[in-house]
Amino acid sequence: MARGAHQITISQDPAFAPAVERFYREIDGHFTRLAPSLLVRIPRAVIWDNMIFALTDDGVKLVYECYRQIDRAEKGPDPLSRFAACESRERLDLGAANALFVGSAGSFNYGHWVVDDFPAFAATDILRAGGREIAVLMARFSPEIDRTRKEGAALALGERRDFAIRMLDRATAYTVENLHYVTPASYHPVGKNPEALSFIRDLFGRAAFDAPSFADSDRIFVNRSGGLWRKLLNGDAVGDLLARRGYAPVNVDALNLREQWATFAQARQVVGIMGAAMTSSVLCPVGTPLTYLAPDGWMEPFYWDLAAACGHRYAALFGPTDDPEPQIYRRNFSVDLASLERHLDRF
Repeated sequence: MARGAHQITISQDPAFAPAVERFYREIDGHFTRLAPSLLVRIPRAVIWDNMIFALTDDGVKLVYECYRQIDRAEKGPDPLSRFAACESRERLDLGAANALFVGSAGSFNYGHWVVDDFPAFAATDILRAGGREIAVLMARFSPEIDRTRKEGAALALGERRDFAIRMLDRATAYTVENLHYVTPASYHPVGKNPEALSFIRDLFGRAAFDAPSFADSDRIFVNRSGGLWRKLLNGDAVGDLLARRGYAPVNVDALNLREQWATFAQARQVVGIMGAAMTSSVLCPVGTPLTYLAPDGWMEPFYWDLAAACGHRYAALFGPTDDPEPQIYRRNFSVDLASLERHLDRF
């Protein structure tokens, strides 16, 4: 997969854009394949802290796919010892239902949930074989992301009433007989399975949503909420510029999942601040130009890789920041209006 086929990088820093280009070329030459994603059944399993443990004759084993090298910064050290110290334990009785665990190290984040978790619902037809019901098991995080994840699960499972969704306390260890699990279809930040992302687009088409786009244009500008970090300091000026060119502002926080996905699915050009909300671009048609706005110094290949996997045209416009925040990706920034104008003239 040639990820850089439709790549444009713009920065006021003359050294940064070439550095990004070199970084992406290096990635493009090394990370080109993924392991296959499989539906597996674990006869005796325990779910704890959004991870799966297998109970074997040789003792408790942590399922590697829930604790890969890339996941460990989020999950913390020595989970087996921490699991052994867990005092809250419960055995789940799910009757005859097929249990499906849907979770990953990034489940708390909307963007990672879309890419890493949602494709697991492709196993739905297999689990329904023989008329079996499905019990979807997911760990709790915040009320906002949990509401979105439950809405997504219901969306994936359709209008049939042969499923239940259960949210699990991460501090409790739940024993489950015959747990089903779909191994990862991604490898953060630069491995995404195009077939898994196509599943999301196909599902959207089959669902026959009645939700219209919540933008009055097929050109949209995705800003971030005012209280969040990585704010666009000249956001009003950028918004005015984009409005003159026919871009409608979209506040994804005001939309439910169905409305958000309908809006992106009907967009033909997208400008947005680099961040999780832009992961909904998976619904945009192949060839859609996506322009990401981000602070100088932040080399984040996740969205570049996502655009390639979806067949989109990727561009990133980086802007200066004087924010003392040590984490580059959290810094507030501005973008050069003239550079943005010239870039948009391409379309």
